[in-house]
Amino acid sequence: MASRWRRARRAGRVPPTPDEVEVGSVGEDGRIVVEAGVSLWHRVVGDGPEVVVVPCCGNDADLGGLCRPGRRVVFYDVRNRGRSDAVADRRRLGFTREVADLAAVVEALGLTSYGLVGWSYHAGVVADHAMANPDRVTRVVLAAAVAPRSGTSTRPGPEPTPAQLAHLDQLAASGTPERDPAAWCAAWREVYVPLLMGDRRGFDRMASPCGLANEAPAHVAQAMISVFAELADYDWRPALADLRAPTLVVHGEEDREPVDSAYEWAAAVGDGQVLVLPCVGQLPWVERPEAFFAPVDRFLTAG
Repeated sequence: MASRWRRARRAGRVPPTPDEVEVGSVGEDGRIVVEAGVSLWHRVVGDGPEVVVVPCCGNDADLGGLCRPGRRVVFYDVRNRGRSDAVADRRRLGFTREVADLAAVVEALGLTSYGLVGWSYHAGVVADHAMANPDRVTRVVLAAAVAPRSGTSTRPGPEPTPAQLAHLDQLAASGTPERDPAAWCAAWREVYVPLLMGDRRGFDRMASPCGLANEAPAHVAQAMISVFAELADYDWRPALADLRAPTLVVHGEEDREPVDSAYEWAAAVGDGQVLVLPCVGQLPWVERPEAFFAPVDRFLTAG
């Protein structure tokens, strides 16, 4: 993975020049063209000297707790997800492309000082960008991050019940995925998303992305395959010594990635802290929003 990591860093340092930047007023949608035929949705919420950039997948509504007076939060959907453009050509997908897209977003919006919040594999994306831009990135939050190296073992999690699987099979046999994609998406999410949580009541607080074609279950699965195919063999730890921005790693005790991986991140980063949340899985901001947003807010404003 070392060579891929270096390529990603080079991509982050020399972002593509956007052909078009369509920035809406605060709270309105805008689009940034990051390469020919690929534009990313973004929204800027709030105003003030503090700026935080958050890669999303159509789930920015769930992360509204990051917003506060005096802070501008830039949410953007990564390529092929959420409201950003779908990308059919798999050669134009993957981790390295997303690193370059983050650089393109901050360049297009003229950002010179900002914090970053990354979830799951976006932890690697924002960490890469922070290393490539030490004079710009002020703080980094990694939430429910993938392990900083491949080869780690995830913990087994709960599985759907036979009745749940039978229900999905019936819907599939009746043609629901094609006839009513939103209904199929909602039914699929009701089965599988709570399994990622330690506190499943958080599912009821989530905004549904099922009105977005890019968030259809089959599309999301293919998007993840494209990203993780590039991350088949990696070890980010040696490079993370170059991450100079103070970093907070937030991890749930019930996450399938073991808590040890959070401590590996913190040990590899020059200035790393770990916050472990009990009874929380992979979606801490909806499972225990009060335990997630308050310490993250304090950390982001500390700089």
